Amino acid sequence: MHPALCRKATCEVIFIVTLCLLLLTSCSREQGMLDPGGTPGSGVLVSEGPAPKDGRDVARTMSLLFNKSSTDELSLESVQLIASQGLELVEAFTVAIDEQIPCGAAIPPRLGDHEDPLLDDEIIANWESRVPLQESVIPADGVRQLVLVIHPEGPIGCLSAKGFSVTYRQFGFLHTVKSNFAMVIDTSGEEISNCESVTNWLLANPIPA
Repeated sequence: MHPALCRKATCEVIFIVTLCLLLLTSCSREQGMLDPGGTPGSGVLVSEGPAPKDGRDVARTMSLLFNKSSTDELSLESVQLIASQGLELVEAFTVAIDEQIPCGAAIPPRLGDHEDPLLDDEIIANWESRVPLQESVIPADGVRQLVLVIHPEGPIGCLSAKGFSVTYRQFGFLHTVKSNFAMVIDTSGEEISNCESVTNWLLANPIPA
């Protein structure tokens, strides 16, 4: 056989072998088992509330993160807001399900935020024991509560985000899952929110499945 034909045949064999290995790797890759709640196709949940009047950031306790694998833990990598309108994600962390950070709490929490000083003490203690997102590991069949710290940076009014996505590592691969847990933060300073139209729009326009 002519040397050139040999080289061509060898290249074709290498290409076929490489393609088969890629297909085998793709087929053997296990799907991630993180359930963030509010996955596309399961409906929309909207948390609505005012921004702190003193300019602090605001906590949005988004959902419980369930690891539905009974054999493998998972580690969280990153979170991003989806279709944000005037909201900036400045921090993400997790807490145990019995360590509540109220949705809408001013961050960082301070003594005097609530009429009940015991409630303030509890919130501050839970804040101080938070686990940064990238250090959060959810064991098999485990659950952690996700808290997003949001900074309203847009114009005065009803600022929103359609939901969020979580990237995590499990079974040796990175996976990303989306959630329809939407949020609306009213920066108008009014006692009664006028964000009903924005909330209705979010409910009617979920993240595509």
